[in-house]
Amino acid sequence: MEFRELLKGTSFMMVTRFAQFSAGMVTTKISALLLGTTGIGIINQLTFLTQKMSQFTTLSMVEAVVKQIAENKYEKDVKEIISSAFKSYIILVSSFSLISITFLSIFSSDLTIHVFGEKEFISYFFIAIFTFPFLIITSIPFAILKGFRDIKLISRIRITIVFTNLVIAVPLIYFYKLDGAVAYIPISYIVDLILHLFIANKLYFNKLGINLNSIFKASFRTDFVKELFYFSGFGIIVGTYAIFSEFICRSIVVSQLGIDKLGLYAPIIMWGSMITGFLLPALSTYLYPRFCELKNNAQITGLLNDALRLGTLVIIPLLFIGIPYKEFIISIFYTKEFVLAAKFLPYHFLGLLFYVWWYGFTQAMTPTGRIKQHGFFQILYFSLDMLVTYYFVTNFGLYGWMLKHIISPFVFFWIYIVYANIKMEYRITRENIILMLFTLVSSVILIMLMNISFENFEINTLLGPLLLICSYFVLKKEEQLFIKKKLSVKKIKTK
Repeated sequence: MEFRELLKGTSFMMVTRFAQFSAGMVTTKISALLLGTTGIGIINQLTFLTQKMSQFTTLSMVEAVVKQIAENKYEKDVKEIISSAFKSYIILVSSFSLISITFLSIFSSDLTIHVFGEKEFISYFFIAIFTFPFLIITSIPFAILKGFRDIKLISRIRITIVFTNLVIAVPLIYFYKLDGAVAYIPISYIVDLILHLFIANKLYFNKLGINLNSIFKASFRTDFVKELFYFSGFGIIVGTYAIFSEFICRSIVVSQLGIDKLGLYAPIIMWGSMITGFLLPALSTYLYPRFCELKNNAQITGLLNDALRLGTLVIIPLLFIGIPYKEFIISIFYTKEFVLAAKFLPYHFLGLLFYVWWYGFTQAMTPTGRIKQHGFFQILYFSLDMLVTYYFVTNFGLYGWMLKHIISPFVFFWIYIVYANIKMEYRITRENIILMLFTLVSSVILIMLMNISFENFEINTLLGPLLLICSYFVLKKEEQLFIKKKLSVKKIKTK
């Protein structure tokens, strides 16, 4: 259908995420050396807290604003429409923000114990409360960029943010250790806000004549408010439950195993984010507004198949190289203290494969009017997360935390694909089945052959790269030609 357009759009964001990942490697290595597993665990929890709280406060309403912009961006009265959309959004989100901050402040002591394991970290909890309003405000300029599908510009902004934050992070962590790492989190979000606001104001708000005055003078459109409440209803129920679920899961790990074990598992999460962080935001930035524009099930099916194929192609290198070289990869970017986590990596990556497949289907639900069904499935997903974590962490330690990242994506990939088949007339293509089976079977073989060696030579260190080369032969002819063309261009440039 539109695979090339999808590839082009997401490639900009993946370049950005690669820059973020590379910069993150620098700060991660410094943090691992200076902070240890406990310090990494604290930073991991603090980042989780700020992001989840901001997601809850916006209550999915920002997606409604993106939808309103995407559907009306070519209308003659676009200024009035966008101003009205932002007016409704600002009023509602401000109200929810006040409620959230009040609630968090009142129960700060109890929540600090659940998040960090010790009441002595309450100052970090208040830093999180201070931080997440900046994330919420950033959603306003980001919404207009995403609504206009200006992916290339979003990519450039984020690359600038990455390197600006890197310059700030390194000295803070090096000289001030944990306090510097904690201070860096709100500072990074402030930098994010300033750059997004500056670019959006220069290229869109000024061009369209949108400012604070036009927003607050805009009409209070009931249809927009109704849609925002519709999305916020989804956000209140699902968002609250998602945060509750993650709090419960993490508090189980902290109470049963200690916050240092979350820190120990951090390399696995970080390497998983090499895909979830690269690919999924890129897919979301392209897919969500695009699904809003599609008119029939045939178009939806085509885009779903393209997303499924792209996700599989991108994750193949991570699987076929990451599984055989797991200890080596972790030791480079962390310290020897973290290499103990390498045994979890292959299975976690297998869960990521299903997570990427599942994610594409989730992006089609809300834009096509299936927000209630998506919300119901999400609640079941988070419930399964809690059940898996409670049972397996209690009985099998950190393996239970690993299984939480495997079982839910596996189960709900099948639930979503069956639902799409019934309600969207979705049909997976033969080419996708072949590629997905090759990826899955190859990954399972690599896992089965772990630690099998011949004269001190591990078979997987050769088999992984060999399977990566073989993946070329399960591509479509046009995809093979695309790769050949790219390689030939690089050869010409090097001569």
